[in-house]
Amino acid sequence: MKKFVEFWNRIYYSLYSFHYFVGHFIVGKMAEVLLLRPIYAIPLVKRRLTNFGITWEGMLKTCNDFVENRKDSRLMGIVNVSITYVLYGIEFYVFVVLWLIFGDHLLSIIFDNLKLFCIISGGLCILFCQFTIWKNNQYLKYFRKFDKESLKKRIVWCIGTQLFCVALAVGCYFICKMNCR
Repeated sequence: MKKFVEFWNRIYYSLYSFHYFVGHFIVGKMAEVLLLRPIYAIPLVKRRLTNFGITWEGMLKTCNDFVENRKDSRLMGIVNVSITYVLYGIEFYVFVVLWLIFGDHLLSIIFDNLKLFCIISGGLCILFCQFTIWKNNQYLKYFRKFDKESLKKRIVWCIGTQLFCVALAVGCYFICKMNCR
């Protein structure tokens, strides 16, 4: 069970690393270069901000807080949605296997109670994440452990997780396209 929890925390860490890279280095730097620097270069704006006690470093800190705080930030919300998406995709594949085994009878039961099925599936995903990742912020312990690993290993895991997510989306699309005519 401990290896299983560590595996899911590694997936969570890989999703976080990808979103951190995209959010910090791409969006954050673009916001700094395209938005903050031109605004702060205007003397009137700079004087007004200085009167309110806002410095250039303070503006950059506010911009970077989007991704820096691991415990409570908007980035962690995006990562939480991503891990739930991964679990929904896996549930979808389990559903397809059950559908292939039990046939159209299972499909008619699910579609008759689609809202209930979606609520139960979402609840199972959230409960699974609660007990394997979010409970007592145990992911922070795994994050510290994974931060000590080599950069190459972290990059391989990050790319592998993103390729798995893309394969999951493409597979779901083609299964739906082939069977929902």
